[in-house]
Amino acid sequence: MADQLLLQLTDISRDYGAIQALKAASFEIGRGEIMGLVGENGAGKSTMVKIIGGFDTGFTGEYFYDGEVRHFGSPTAAEHAGIAIAQQELSLIPTMSVAENIFLAGDGVPQIASRGLLAKKAKPFLEEVGLGH
Repeated sequence: MADQLLLQLTDISRDYGAIQALKAASFEIGRGEIMGLVGENGAGKSTMVKIIGGFDTGFTGEYFYDGEVRHFGSPTAAEHAGIAIAQQELSLIPTMSVAENIFLAGDGVPQIASRGLLAKKAKPFLEEVGLGH
């Protein structure tokens, strides 16, 4: 299985001041596996997901992706490597268009200036969930 590992996190720790969100957490995900991350509130699930997706870079420990040591500096860097995180954010920004809200999760700011181009790029996502016109 070692040559089939896609993601391996070893002794991952993350502190926020006096609060220790993760202490020497480790796990592996093999290529093609589906994994659920389950735990009580405050167990560090969201912190681990943020580390995996490049949203949180202030951790210690070893992070291997596809056999290489990695330390993604941003969600965009993780995305370029093939890692994307589906956020659990349920809120929308009412002053933004649907298309702008769709792309907001990337780095927090829509990267496309033109509303027309943004709508065009959003169309396949909307069609996938039955909302395309």
